[in-house]
Amino acid sequence: MMLEAFLSKHPERRTELEALQVNCQSKEFTGEEWNTKKERPDTIQAVFQVYLKERASLSQSFDYWNTYISNLFPLVRDLTNSLRTGDWILYLTAMERATSLFFFGRTNYG
Repeated sequence: MMLEAFLSKHPERRTELEALQVNCQSKEFTGEEWNTKKERPDTIQAVFQVYLKERASLSQSFDYWNTYISNLFPLVRDLTNSLRTGDWILYLTAMERATSLFFFGRTNYG
């Protein structure tokens, strides 16, 4: 949804992203072409990150949900998947990432 809002605000990025998607799905797309076009996704991603920071500074609610979607949800997903599949390495890396949240703002208790 955030990407859709970003693309509606920047229609030129939408057409650029759609053109890149069509190019990536074509059978004639070679590695040589990718080397010439790989800066385009990086540019779109950089502009999207600036957009997210701007929106987060304007709305605390947006900042909360952006933090949830980008940080907390992947952490819970990885913990759940590690427990269901028995993947010990994934469990340890997820717990390592979660540890920073347990003592957030309370470094004396960590």
